Amino acid sequence: SKVSRLLRKIGATKIVNAKGQTVYSLPREPAPPTPGTLLRDLIIDVSHNETLVVILTSPGSASMVGRMLDYANIETEILGTVDGDDTLFVAPKTVHDIKKLVEESKKHLYL
Repeated sequence: SKVSRLLRKIGATKIVNAKGQTVYSLPREPAPPTPGTLLRDLIIDVSHNETLVVILTSPGSASMVGRMLDYANIETEILGTVDGDDTLFVAPKTVHDIKKLVEESKKHLYL
């Protein structure tokens, strides 16, 4: 019973698979944020290459994270942001300081 409670807590549900067996299934995407969700809990990953920073978020959160970065006090590093549903592209003003941009972005997003 403890395992069942833990599985329900992470959003697992019982389904019948193709073989007719009853199994637990996890949701394909994270649960929507609750009012108490912290900003850092919405961010899944921050990565970069030589020219662009990519931030992966929970579905529906990219525009809010992009807005936070747009209004953060790091305008000297960010040229602009483009966000979709769960992915945010951050264009640096110069590619020479991209690692600095990543670190400052993480700081402003409480990561």
